[in-house]
Amino acid sequence: MSLPGEKALMKLSDLVSDGIGGIFAPNQIKRISKAEVDAERDKMLMIAQTEQQVADIKAGKLQYTEDRRLISVSSEPNVEQLINIKKGDKVEPYLNLENLDKQSKTRKQIQAIQEEVNLTKTVFLAEKELESGKYEANDDPVDPDWFTRWRDNAEKVSNNYLQTLWAKVLAGEVTTPGTYSLRTLDLLKSLSKNEAELISKLGEFIIDGRVIKGVKGLRGLGNDSETVEKIMTEKGLHFSNLLYLQEIGIISGVDSMGLTVEYSSLDPSSFVRAFTSKSSGLVAIHADPNKNIVFNALHSTRLGREIFNLADFDTDKEYLKAIAQEVANIGFDVQIGGWLQLNETRGKLLNPEAILPNNSK
Repeated sequence: MSLPGEKALMKLSDLVSDGIGGIFAPNQIKRISKAEVDAERDKMLMIAQTEQQVADIKAGKLQYTEDRRLISVSSEPNVEQLINIKKGDKVEPYLNLENLDKQSKTRKQIQAIQEEVNLTKTVFLAEKELESGKYEANDDPVDPDWFTRWRDNAEKVSNNYLQTLWAKVLAGEVTTPGTYSLRTLDLLKSLSKNEAELISKLGEFIIDGRVIKGVKGLRGLGNDSETVEKIMTEKGLHFSNLLYLQEIGIISGVDSMGLTVEYSSLDPSSFVRAFTSKSSGLVAIHADPNKNIVFNALHSTRLGREIFNLADFDTDKEYLKAIAQEVANIGFDVQIGGWLQLNETRGKLLNPEAILPNNSK
């Protein structure tokens, strides 16, 4: 019986075996004849120990030699300063080139070790992501140039939250090459933790790849729902932040008069339409198959959709209910609940809750 994500894990192992070396080469950590939990513990202990050693090198407690050995440094003050002052009447500062060279080498050594730690932690996180079993790998190989770009970027990332994003990118690309573009890698490279969290917040308001801001025409000239705007503002998604997310290529339509999207029925006998958002869903039904629903919305770009796939978030339930209320107010029977995707074209609403028009008692 195969393990969850086994095929994807094999693809990952083949990919990183030639691309990552040094003290954390994948084959140096064996799972053979060890319990899974022991192997995981050994990996994390190795990383933690190395990070502590990097801190000791920075503090001057350890020295990393050219033959790749760590040696203790005496605590006695026997190292000269980089800038020495000559004795005598005339004070002339000068650089001690020997000590400058030593410190330069130490900085490079620290950077190299830290990059290796960063890369290894991120690969381990990708491994854990694949072990979840929610990825189904195909047989297509990962583009070597793509992996080189990923590796060169991931090794510079020390923040745990951002390492998780880079791990999910690798997991997704290993299972289905072409999932994440080089543009996505370039955006992630420059993304701060605060920016990533802002994108995650916006992800809570994504329905069918769009930020739906209200039913068009429901309030005459005003297309946006005041309720939706209030909910988004309380989450920090005010106009200036939305405009910034547009500037970096995540969404479009923020500074326009409003983009719209129209939905018609997929059933010739009546109007039936499901709107999905992560693990939540909204189903609208009407007896007239010629009815349609027009939303005022912000559209997510391809880059935005790739980034949204990385973030862990749940749909904002208050927001989903507000949109459902608006759809009910124009005469549709509406239910919301959890959503289970059965295949590419069919899904099922779980624990449905009926949403009545505002004037219903």
